[in-house]
Amino acid sequence: MGCKMARRTDQYHGWECEISGGECMFLYPDDEECLKRCDGEPKVEEKKEPQWHQTGAAGGYWE
Repeated sequence: MGCKMARRTDQYHGWECEISGGECMFLYPDDEECLKRCDGEPKVEEKKEPQWHQTGAAGGYWE
């Protein structure tokens, strides 16, 4: 259980859907059930994991 397209928020019931732009339809996000109800795979880009880029001895940035 879990969903890559759900993100925590202080609105709705705690989960926002990146596909619909509104609240997640589930109390506990579940991408398998979501795909069944959406009639197939949603057309969204794959989420990239943040990468740390070291720029010096004590510096860097997230991208």
